[in-house]
Amino acid sequence: MLACLKKLFSIVLNAGWIVPLYLSVNAIIQWCRLEASPVIYGTEGTVNSFPFLQFAQETLVVACIWLAVAVIVNTLRRRPVINELGPVADLAPR
Repeated sequence: MLACLKKLFSIVLNAGWIVPLYLSVNAIIQWCRLEASPVIYGTEGTVNSFPFLQFAQETLVVACIWLAVAVIVNTLRRRPVINELGPVADLAPR
């Protein structure tokens, strides 16, 4: 049971940042469709873009932080493997 929870946590940590990124991109696309398109084509449209753009900004920040945490956790998790390779100086040509 514990191994299953660890695997589920790893999956959510590594792939979960895609959901807020998708929501951010979707909010920007909806803003373009509902707010920017009428302005471009000269038709009457509602000008209330702040909810779309604020939501897009907030979800993009969440996605970036989530991705950074996932990269850091995976780097720290695999660090002993890197340390077993030896110092980087040994790999440099002489």
